[in-house]
Amino acid sequence: MFDTFGSALETEIAYRRERLYDAAAAGSWKRPRGRWVRRPATASRPQRDGRQG
Repeated sequence: MFDTFGSALETEIAYRRERLYDAAAAGSWKRPRGRWVRRPATASRPQRDGRQG
């Protein structure tokens, strides 16, 4: 139970962190939202990735 929760929490944190870093690297918060689909975090959200792609 704790392992699953911890794993999900780490995934969510990594997902948010990746988006923050990606936006900072781009130098703009107005980049297309679909830009993050190339990040490893998409592994936890395959449905959205498929729909956008």
